[in-house]
Amino acid sequence: MSESASLAGGFVERAGPGTYGHALLRLHRLPGLLRDFCLSVNVLLLFVPLGFAAAAFGWNDVAIASFNFLAIIPLSGLVSDASDMIGDHLGDLVGGLVNATCGNTVELIVGIMAIAHDELQVAQSMMLGSILSDILLVQGFCIVVAARAKGVVCVNSAMVDSLSSLMLLAAMALALPTALTATLPNSGVDISKKILSFSRATVVVLLTIYAAYLYFQLKTHSALFTGHDDGVEEYEPIRGHASQKQRIDFAIGVIIGSILQIALFVLPVLIVVSWVMGPPLDLNFEVSQTYVLLFAVVLVNQVLHDKQYTYLHGVMFLCAYAVITMAFFTEPNN
Repeated sequence: MSESASLAGGFVERAGPGTYGHALLRLHRLPGLLRDFCLSVNVLLLFVPLGFAAAAFGWNDVAIASFNFLAIIPLSGLVSDASDMIGDHLGDLVGGLVNATCGNTVELIVGIMAIAHDELQVAQSMMLGSILSDILLVQGFCIVVAARAKGVVCVNSAMVDSLSSLMLLAAMALALPTALTATLPNSGVDISKKILSFSRATVVVLLTIYAAYLYFQLKTHSALFTGHDDGVEEYEPIRGHASQKQRIDFAIGVIIGSILQIALFVLPVLIVVSWVMGPPLDLNFEVSQTYVLLFAVVLVNQVLHDKQYTYLHGVMFLCAYAVITMAFFTEPNN
């Protein structure tokens, strides 16, 4: 037995790369690779073909939704890894923008499908839900996780200021059509057409603001959003601290980019798409949805002005999201 093992070992050693010996080494490592794969989240990639098969063969709707939900988890991780690689080559700003864009592609596609099926309220509610989940749920978890290790999280002030100002502007633009609908006199005039025209003019302004923000962030004032420290090479602890802060800034930057992209780009694009396709999608949300959006933006702005955050700030965001969720299910229409 030992002689056979020594002969096999000698064969592998003499064979070298590109021969049967290399293949035997790979087979020897296969159980470990399979174990690592099964323990990683990538094992959920098996649900990708199952999701397609469930839809093709008309399986139960719960099974279709469950398979596709599980398939999204590893695919999101792969998209995040790809955007990180892009960020390593092109910088954190471009990497964060790519990450936010890939994350919001799902909302854009589902919104266009809802418009195509004349489900305009679904498209509106989905966009509003995406904004609320980003500014409260995702940002809350991010702050809690970051503050758990550091205690106090300091974020790039330029990103925070841009989020506060632009989100307040976007909230105002999204709330005005609802306010006008409630205040305009209903004296035989078709108010819906006026609100639709106002909404289309508003989204043109929002798209212009978003283009100006990207030019400001990526071209003219990119140094404000990077905030690299020139002295981090001197000491190893300082370099580690700066690296950790840079990762936190990158995560917050992705969230902020996603929030602004939904409010200033994705939602306006859906209005333009509906303009072309025919169904009249406007910015006239339900009154309760408008109140929720305004309160959430005011809360986030108030918290972000502190510029230093602890886990308590993140818990506040999560609690606010929980209250909004309960209010949504309490609403009679739901």
